[in-house]
Amino acid sequence: MSTFKHIVTAGTLLLVAAALAACSPSGPADQTPTTAPSSSAPGGNAEAKAAAAATVAEYNKAPTARTLEPLSTKPPTGKRVITISCPLPVCATVSGNVTQAVEALGWEHQILVAEFDPESYASAFDTAVQLAPDYVEFISTQPVDVVSTQLAALKAAGIPVVITSPGLDTQIGGDSPLVGAVDSKDVVDLYAGLQAAVVIADADDLQGTVTYMLDPSSPSYVVAKDVFTAAVAAAGGTVNTLEFAQADVGTTLPGQVVSYLQRNPNTEYLVAPLDSHFLGVVEAIQAAQLDLPKLIGAYPDVESSNRLRTGTEFAVIVPDVFGAKWDAVDIFARLSVGDPIPDNTPVGNAMIATKDTVDLIPTGLFQGAPGAYLKAWHVE
Repeated sequence: MSTFKHIVTAGTLLLVAAALAACSPSGPADQTPTTAPSSSAPGGNAEAKAAAAATVAEYNKAPTARTLEPLSTKPPTGKRVITISCPLPVCATVSGNVTQAVEALGWEHQILVAEFDPESYASAFDTAVQLAPDYVEFISTQPVDVVSTQLAALKAAGIPVVITSPGLDTQIGGDSPLVGAVDSKDVVDLYAGLQAAVVIADADDLQGTVTYMLDPSSPSYVVAKDVFTAAVAAAGGTVNTLEFAQADVGTTLPGQVVSYLQRNPNTEYLVAPLDSHFLGVVEAIQAAQLDLPKLIGAYPDVESSNRLRTGTEFAVIVPDVFGAKWDAVDIFARLSVGDPIPDNTPVGNAMIATKDTVDLIPTGLFQGAPGAYLKAWHVE
């Protein structure tokens, strides 16, 4: 089994967005790069480069689960949790992690599957309201406005709700019916920042050598690009942009990348929000007999391990996608005993995987989990 067998089925914030973005029209385009300060040297800011190198060293190793504050007491048994999921394999896999966490607490778990349309989505929430569980967690594949009535009903019934992959403007906590969120924008900020650190630490020249490729119809991809671009610009560099349509991944996108590299031969780094965007890209570049840029992705797919081992991919960011679902249940566990929630949008650790550390990538939960959760919940 591939090292990335499980990793590829995670990362719902971007993978579900990718499935939805495939239906949105968007053509390839090159954009003007962010302008670096005129005083910047070709290799960027030396202080930023040193800081980036330290960050790479910190994350280029086997990742561990985040530290959890112990609950004041063991949660009561017999609680019921409903997950509203989607029909993709990615959703089934991450929802299975909820089942594992819930059962560890002696609770019951039920999964409702909503199709990718507002009617099915709303219907699943109607069912959840009728079943009246103790807690609800769901994967966001539609705007929350689609189920605002149902969310209000859940709040009125005193049923806490946690969202996975919230929209960028979704309110969490306060007056919102959503008490917590996992796989949030903070996760995007983390992995995009780590991608930037890899480039800044390695590059001899940050002027016109870095390209970020994305489908601009996905808000999450745009956020990732903006975070990445800002970090490179702060180090005195510029970032070019290659836009494409999600539907072109693995089909016409490799040819688009080749054409782009022919127009921009100084490209040394090609960065993408998902490793799946590199499908067929290496082969197309090699067939065109062009120099292969250093590919830097995130959320590894089944081909990532091979690319890392052969040196055709430079680095990939591995977020704690399985731990995110345990974090959702952790919020419920704390609420069940009346404890405060230390962080209602928790962000797990991550790993920068390279050729030297590819064999250290976890195939499931990060090192220390689920033990860290079970210990915090007093159910070891």
